[in-house]
Amino acid sequence: MFQAQYLFEGDSVYSPWMKRGGNNIRVTVDLISNTAGTEVQVELYHKKSEDAGDGSPVDANVLTTSTVGQSVQAWSGLEDMVRYKITSDKSGGSSSDFVLFRMLSPIWFETVNATS
Repeated sequence: MFQAQYLFEGDSVYSPWMKRGGNNIRVTVDLISNTAGTEVQVELYHKKSEDAGDGSPVDANVLTTSTVGQSVQAWSGLEDMVRYKITSDKSGGSSSDFVLFRMLSPIWFETVNATS
């Protein structure tokens, strides 16, 4: 979805809205490079397709990492439309601190209820 994007300290970017492919999602962020200690944070927003506006966070879970490599987070109970909010953050950082990241394609799945 996002290929090798830079975000500087304090910047946020929203992905386009996408239709959900299941009522659960597994997201992978690949942190390629960063200024020491600078984190990339990924929040998931959702809304019903007929609703206007920015949507609301799915829950309080935020994928946060400052370690180069891939990190994964899953969310459940999604409404019709979802998007990411991606933020670069460093405590006491300067405007030249950055993260270079990419978002891999999400994995969608349905909740399965087992019956006996």
